[in-house]
Amino acid sequence: DLLAQGQEARLDGRERPLTLFFSDVKGFTSVSEGMAPQKLIDALGDYLDVVVKAVQAQRGTIDKFMGDGVLAFFNAPRDDEDHIVHACRAALATQAQLDAARESWTNGGRPPFFTRIGLHTAEVVVGNIGTPDRFSYTVLGDGVNLAARLESLNKAYGTWILASDDVRRGAGDGFAWRHLDRTAVSGRVGGTEIYELLGEADAVGEVLLQARDAYEEALEHYLARRFDEAVRAFAHAATLRPDDFAAVTLGRRAQAYVESPPPADWDGIYVQTQK
Repeated sequence: DLLAQGQEARLDGRERPLTLFFSDVKGFTSVSEGMAPQKLIDALGDYLDVVVKAVQAQRGTIDKFMGDGVLAFFNAPRDDEDHIVHACRAALATQAQLDAARESWTNGGRPPFFTRIGLHTAEVVVGNIGTPDRFSYTVLGDGVNLAARLESLNKAYGTWILASDDVRRGAGDGFAWRHLDRTAVSGRVGGTEIYELLGEADAVGEVLLQARDAYEEALEHYLARRFDEAVRAFAHAATLRPDDFAAVTLGRRAQAYVESPPPADWDGIYVQTQK
């Protein structure tokens, strides 16, 4: 793509809005422990092939592999006005295609890789970065770090795709979201509204939407300091979606505030202490 656009192979970079996609395999270290090197390489190669094809099918660019981690971005080097939509679709396609592949992987004695994904859109620097002798086409900026932190935050909430409010607002009405929390990720001072991407709007079932609505009602009580109501509402949300670790987590947090209320200037931001 770069050669086709007549861009020279030299150090350069420019700011432009990109949507960042960061993925990482759940428990990869423990999953890979004890596997023969060649079997691990083959299994990881099949997993990465799923992610790469899902990203590239939505006009995304694979930046790099970091072991089992993948950094990709949308809207460079080719312009893409719908880069936020395409990034969301790539994340959903990744999860759907991994779901489809797990049975055959398990039957073949391979690990059933599960992956977590973080999405964020921001102005970042993209270009050929490095030294005159060795450089790569990559991205730099705080937005990249936030995408990585959002991927990691999935662990705290039991979710698989987390996105910033910038992604949620920019994606339009074609997706179903759950407002998950207001948090300050590790390494950042300001708060971030985070959202779980549930699916394309017309593909999410009514039961999941009802559970989403119940959770968001509980979150409204929580952010308004109505912690008694929040405890009851999060408990109700958890009954609608029994695997909802986020509802259990926020319910416990609300209960802790019932017993020991936050200061008067509390703004609802929960400071994450782990990356």
